[in-house]
Order: sequence, then structure tokens, then C-alpha cells
Amino acid sequence: MNTKLAENLKKIRKDHNLSQEQLAEELKVSRQAISKWESGNTYPEMDKILQICNKFNLDINDLLNNDIREIKSEQQTKNNINKYIDDFLNFISKTFNMFVGFSTKTKLKCLFEQAIIITLLLITFGIIGTVFNNLFSNIIQILPDRIYQILYSIVQSIFDIVSLIFGIIIWLHIFKTRYIDYYEIVTDNIEVGNGNESDTGAELGTENKNQNVNTKQQPNNKNQKIILRDPKHSEYKFINGLLKAIVGIIKIWALITLVSIGFILISLVVGVVLTFLITKTGVFFLGTLITLLAAIAITVIVELILLNFVFNRQNKKKIMIWTFLISLIIAGVGSGLMFVGSLDFEISDGKELMISQSMELEMYDNLVISNIIENEIEYIETNNQNIKIEYLLNKHSSSNYDIYDEAEYKKIYIYSENPEIFKLMKESINYLNDKKLLSQNSQLSDIKIYTTKENIEKLKANIEALDVKYNLVSNYETKIQNLDSKIAEQEATINELNFELESYRK
Repeated sequence: MNTKLAENLKKIRKDHNLSQEQLAEELKVSRQAISKWESGNTYPEMDKILQICNKFNLDINDLLNNDIREIKSEQQTKNNINKYIDDFLNFISKTFNMFVGFSTKTKLKCLFEQAIIITLLLITFGIIGTVFNNLFSNIIQILPDRIYQILYSIVQSIFDIVSLIFGIIIWLHIFKTRYIDYYEIVTDNIEVGNGNESDTGAELGTENKNQNVNTKQQPNNKNQKIILRDPKHSEYKFINGLLKAIVGIIKIWALITLVSIGFILISLVVGVVLTFLITKTGVFFLGTLITLLAAIAITVIVELILLNFVFNRQNKKKIMIWTFLISLIIAGVGSGLMFVGSLDFEISDGKELMISQSMELEMYDNLVISNIIENEIEYIETNNQNIKIEYLLNKHSSSNYDIYDEAEYKKIYIYSENPEIFKLMKESINYLNDKKLLSQNSQLSDIKIYTTKENIEKLKANIEALDVKYNLVSNYETKIQNLDSKIAEQEATINELNFELESYRK
């Protein structure tokens, strides 16, 4: 007995959810006969085999010798591929026929809409890509540079490919929904739908329902034309939808701006309160107060305009315009008073706030005091083998230092840190009330280095050597840039001569 036939019969019956009794009834045999066929004890007659093949659309050779499930799977795959190809070709045919049948105005409108859609998709995926790249870059920045670059490039390429595929799918879906499923062929006042059913198609006369009209073919009658269905008879409905989407995006940005300006408004109010701490400045205080109040009024107007725009409310234009103009005038008056009041001010360098501080460091043969402190250094000889650095610093600040290797040198970078902001603000306010402008100097000054003569010579020699090295590097870089420029000029000249030579040869 052919075991493949037995297995295939069982698979066919189960795939079609048939019991042995149901299959036996359809084939006009007993249930015991079906059971014997499936167990391989008996062989069905040829007419029954042919009946099974006809009923389940099978080839007799496949039923007797092959695996039915594998055959069906291959057939299904082929059918799916053929279906995708047919759908794609049908989509192209419909698009071509539709576009050819459009009027010039409709064609231009279609192209304009597609340009807007593609632009919006590019902007959207561009924003998403920027956010994704920044986030991914921050996550993998702890990796070695080479691995970071390779991994970043791979992920970015994958993201670009996926974005391109999704963008094309979205664009084609919108195009299909808007046009392919949304156009009609109009012939002698008879509208034939090509897509989803609509109210227009439903209104056709009963005598036209029995006509066989092929809507997939390009109209070949001079009285035929292609139009877009629009239930609300709004020709620019789709464009209006895009404009609404753009306005929605602008409103989101306006809302974000609204919050930002809100913080500015709070800062201005705080400034008004703090202004009363400098009442002794007289005219300067008055000018500052007036200017801040005018700035608050202008900020409130901007906030109201943004609020009304976001929530679609009407602006009281006349009141807002007059208030804005008056506020500008008041701000100008306040600024003038501030300028007049500041003429009596003196500028203080704040030396009275500077106190002497010091630190002691271990000496190295390749030690360099960093010049970024931009102050002259006074060297004083002592018997101290280490280095004692003494300097003046604002009493509300502290100092610290870093030592790091650069080439063959150890560089010391001394800097100020942790200024006591509120104390500095209080000092500034006191100076303002005394009609003085305090120069907020939080840098080190009057730096003195105490160490042995030998150490001083080493420090100076290291600084000079480092300066020479930097100058040499800078000179080399300048020379390289000049040579590159000359090379570019010579290459341009060579190209011109080659072009002239080719012209003469012709």
C-alpha cells in the first residue's frame, strides 16, 4: 500500500476539518473504507482517487507520491508572489491611466500635494533621526573611538534604510487613499466608481447597474474624463488638511515658546522686587524700575497673543497695539533715566575684596606653570625645595589646581571655584547703593612663587621650551597650509592648461 497516499488523505481531511464520516459521505463510501485508506490497509479505487483530486484541486501524482503540505505551501508562496506582482503592476496601471485622464489643473494640484507630503515626511524623519542619533551617540560614547565610529555608522545606515522604506510605504498609502481609491470616470453624465463605494456611486440609475463597465481601463471615449470624488464638494480639502497640520505644528512650538516666555516673565517680576534693594541709587533705581515694568507689560502682551493663537481666541488688537507702543516708550524713558543715573557711578576693581591665599606643591623637573591664568608671575628665592604659590583671590571664592601631562611636561592649572553667589550679589548691591560698579574679579592675581634658585630656573626653562615647541608647531601648520594653498593653485593651472591643450587638439 502506498503510504504517501494514506498520509495525504489524512492531511487533506484534517486540513479541511472533515471527519471520516463527512468525507465518506461526500465520496459515497463507508466510514470504514476511509479508515482503511488512511491506515494503509486498502487502496481506493481509481475513480475515487480522481474524485478526491477533483474535489480538493490536486494533481494525481502529488496525491500518490508527494507531500501534500509541502506542495500546497509552495503553491501558496507562488500565488502570494504572483499576487504581489499583479497588485504592483495594477497600481502602476491605475496611476498612469488616472494621471493621463486628469486635467492640467488637477495634474498640477496632484504634483503639488505630493511635493508637500514628501517634504513633511522628510522633515518628520529628519527630526526623528536627529533625536535618535543624539540619544544613541550619548549611549555609546563610552566605547573606544574606533568601535564608536563603526557602530554609529552601522546603526545610522540601518536607520536611514528603514526610514526610507517606511517613508515610501506611508507616501504610497496616502497617494492610494487620496487618488487611486478616490477617482471616478465620468461618461455622458454617468459616474463609474473606481475604488471604495460612495454616495455618488449609489445615486446611479438602476438601468446603469446592470452595465459591465471596466473602470481599470483608460478612458477612450471623447466624452469620458476622470475626476476626483469629494463628498463635501471641497476641491482643496486635502490641502486644507495639510495646512491644518502645519498650523498644529506651529501651535505646538508657540506653546513651547509660551512656557519659555513665562519663565522670562517670572524673572522680570523677581527683578522688580530686587530693584527695591538699590533705592539709594536715586535716578538709576527709578529708571531700572520703569524699564522692568515696561518689559513686563510687553512680555504679557506677547504671552496673550500666543495664548489666543494656541486656543483660537480673538485678540483685542487696538488695546494690545496701544499698550505695546506705550510700553516701548516707557521702556525708552526708563533706559534714559538709567543712563543718566549711571553717569554718577564709579567703577571699582574690587581689590578691597581680594585676600591672600596660598598652596604648596611638589616640584618636578618637567613642571610648567600654566599661562592660562594670564598674570605675571613673580619668582622669589627661598630654601624650600617644594613650590609655594601665593596669590590674591576674591574672598568669596576658593582656589584649586589640576596637574595633567602634556607631551613630556607636567602642567599645573590653578583656578578659582565655588564662588559664593549670594554674598557676591550682596557686595554688588552695596556697591551700587554707594554708586559704584563692582568689577567681579574672581581670577587669581599678584601670583608669587617661592622656591629654590635651581627650581626657578627649571620652571622658566620649561616655560620657554614649551613656548618654542608651540611656536614651532604653529609655524609648521602655517607652512603646511601655505603649501596646500599653492598646490591647489598649481592644480587649477594644470587643469586650465589641459583644457586648452584638448581644445587645440580638436
